[in-house]
Amino acid sequence: MSERVDGRNLSIGPEQIILRDGLQPFMFRTLKGRLVVTAQLPVPPGTAFPGVWGTMVSDDNGRSWQSWQQPGIAGGSPFQEGCVAQLSDGTILMLEWSARGPDEDGCWTARLWESRDNFTSVQGPFDSRMCLPDAKGGFDDDGHPVPEVFLHRAMISLPDDNLLLAAYGWFKGDDTPSTYRPSMMKFRVILLRSKDRGRDWTLVSTVAVDPEVGEEGFNEPALVRVSKGRTAGRLIALLRTGSNKTFKHCPLYQVESDDEGRTWTKPHPLAFGNVDPDMIEMHDGTLVASFGWRTW
Repeated sequence: MSERVDGRNLSIGPEQIILRDGLQPFMFRTLKGRLVVTAQLPVPPGTAFPGVWGTMVSDDNGRSWQSWQQPGIAGGSPFQEGCVAQLSDGTILMLEWSARGPDEDGCWTARLWESRDNFTSVQGPFDSRMCLPDAKGGFDDDGHPVPEVFLHRAMISLPDDNLLLAAYGWFKGDDTPSTYRPSMMKFRVILLRSKDRGRDWTLVSTVAVDPEVGEEGFNEPALVRVSKGRTAGRLIALLRTGSNKTFKHCPLYQVESDDEGRTWTKPHPLAFGNVDPDMIEMHDGTLVASFGWRTW
């Protein structure tokens, strides 16, 4: 099916099942064109997250897919929620879904994997340390305790191979209950930077925090760096604010930075939402966003 929208031709091909019964899939494309998809698979109620997952790869732009596994890795492949970046030398970095802590120095640790052969094989995991002495654990939206900082979807590589990572969680003083789960405090989104290929991270800034916004505060950031046009270098982040549990609609919010994340504009709501946003820049500079819709 082909359709013209806002002066652009959009084509939608036939539906193709990549991973049957896969939930919350995350896909990335390597510089050489390999597509990699990781998704959770069905498990009995009460199974500890992330449970069971699968990874599929395609080398023909998604026309055919093959299962990818590597012996010696728990679950058969690295589990991540979209925190994937590729450096200028081709090295692919994959960061797992959360960092746990803190240790006595106030640092939180996640697992990091590397691939230097177009995701034919991976090395790791390696420790990835984030020094966040003001961060703290809390409770998730199911009421479970979580001593973690969440790493969801947003890791990008800069032209100098420094990495930026948008994460979310709680800092000391973040004590406003969410509107539907009083044990879960409202979140903030933060930005971290690594100068050593993801081994060590330092806090750059708080991207967004406001206890008055939404059901959950700001979480699940999607981050993109504009590479073309008059705003080249600008960072744009989309942020989730809720689950439509107590409010009729929880829109996504947007923030921007023109100094590599040191300062950010005031978050402003968009006309759409509401959960798990994603965003990419197309070859012509067009930004394309997607999101999920939570119903209860």
